[in-house]
Amino acid sequence: MRRFAESANPLGSSGAVVLRAPAGLAAWGQRRTERSALSLSRLVSSLVLLAFSPLFFGAFFSAAPAHLAEAAASKLSGEKLAELMQMDLKDIKERMLALFELIDANHDNEIDTEEAKEWSTKLKNAMHQHQVRMEFQAIDKDADGKVSLAELEATYVDGQDQKQLEQHKKEVEQRFKAVDKNNDGLLDMAEIRILMDPGKDDGLMKIEIEEILTAQDKDGDRKITLSEFIETEGTGSITDAEKAELEKEFKSYDVNADGTIDEGELQQIIKDPHAHEIRLLLEEFAKDLKDGKVGKEQWEKEFESFAVSMLTDNGEVLRFPEDYTGIEFPFKTVVPKVEGVEDDEKHDEL
Repeated sequence: MRRFAESANPLGSSGAVVLRAPAGLAAWGQRRTERSALSLSRLVSSLVLLAFSPLFFGAFFSAAPAHLAEAAASKLSGEKLAELMQMDLKDIKERMLALFELIDANHDNEIDTEEAKEWSTKLKNAMHQHQVRMEFQAIDKDADGKVSLAELEATYVDGQDQKQLEQHKKEVEQRFKAVDKNNDGLLDMAEIRILMDPGKDDGLMKIEIEEILTAQDKDGDRKITLSEFIETEGTGSITDAEKAELEKEFKSYDVNADGTIDEGELQQIIKDPHAHEIRLLLEEFAKDLKDGKVGKEQWEKEFESFAVSMLTDNGEVLRFPEDYTGIEFPFKTVVPKVEGVEDDEKHDEL
């Protein structure tokens, strides 16, 4: 089965997404950025806003390199962990011990699920702020502190399929007008932030919902059934395992378990994508906890496993702490040195 994230949204490398906006919109996300953002829910990762938000959901997304995200699902030896993270194992352990103190908010030498949830939310919000600034700088070609429609189109439309070029431009212009609150024909940082967070704007929210329904609601009843969901996400034949995965994803969005994803459920995810993603991550994280908590002794003993968990953004916090705006870490970014590879190239490769 062709995975949307693999071909249309490199900004979020989770490897799979679910609810999908029209292909033309998704293509905006093909532009590569300095590095991908946070791990985001598969639903949100499919929204066009992710083309604008390499975090936010972006990073509504795994921000970590694919091999680290995959490693999070399996047990790693210390040697393999160090190889994947391009760090010394001793340094990883020291950073993990320092990180424990930051996550353990009440300093009782235990991390419970509530502290894990609060910390993960803090990480995602911090990365979102970082990615907003990165994206703004990338779009603002003349560096005048404002983004024009031409600059936005140059970023997200240029180079697209000529057959769909006009549709792409229309979609970009529609969003531009929706967030240009003072109608001056320019977007400032605050307006770009809105563009990347449609859940905070009624106009953008409506655009996102309409495009998801247009792409997935085949019978026009403004609801997405499991069969419609699988039909849209599975191109060609899919294996039983892939179908089971899609069914699981569908159920995670069908909050009231009525067999459909309706507008209200779409709104919930767009308004607070972190909540959905973190809920799923917590379910996995809880499997490694004893009595719903992880003590300092277990944390130190099993640091290799926790080093690629939701509490480290699959290891990215340990490697690039300065990217998490507003959070002070007792360690700095370590850029791996690899013989024959330039630093910038290796950073992007990771």
